[in-house]
Amino acid sequence: MSVHVAGRHRRATRRLSATPFLVLAVVAGLVASAVLIWHASFAAFTATTSNSNNQWSSGTVTLSDDDTNQAMFSATGLKPGSTGSHCITVQYGGSLPAAVKLYIAPGGLTHSAGSSPYLSDYLTITVEEGSGGNFGSCTGFTPSTTIINAVHLTTIASTYTNFATGAGTWAPSGAANMVYRFTYTLDSSAPNTVAGQTDTATFTWEADNT
Repeated sequence: MSVHVAGRHRRATRRLSATPFLVLAVVAGLVASAVLIWHASFAAFTATTSNSNNQWSSGTVTLSDDDTNQAMFSATGLKPGSTGSHCITVQYGGSLPAAVKLYIAPGGLTHSAGSSPYLSDYLTITVEEGSGGNFGSCTGFTPSTTIINAVHLTTIASTYTNFATGAGTWAPSGAANMVYRFTYTLDSSAPNTVAGQTDTATFTWEADNT
């Protein structure tokens, strides 16, 4: 009986003593694999190229005129048949190509009379684009096209009301000037009911990039 027990004990001892060696072998294998993987990840040649200083800048659309904050017209004492002209230079200073239109924005025409008929119902306006002349004088003005041809001021204010419906053919591609000549005439048929009235208009130029 004692021999049999001793034999079992020896076998059990051998199995237990073999386990640490097996664990050590697995750990050593994992370490060796990790070392191989680490070397493999740094084994390739590499190269890069780059393109720097990329920038984006927006263009500009700017519009001004030479009126020095003065009205083109301050006409008084009008009577049927009265007429007059005035020029104004509009300057485009933007970097983007644009179209420029002329209009009277809603509310841009006011009347001293409480109800029609208004003076502006009988005041015709002609507007020409061209070159030469300036806000001080139309001397030397040469027209290139007529954008509003003898249209009553009231009709202009109700028809040319924004950029989409505005008048004009000017389409500058960069900094440029355009001279506009305005000519008014009070119809010979203007009735006595518009005597003593004053109508006031604000003309607006708008440039939209194309």
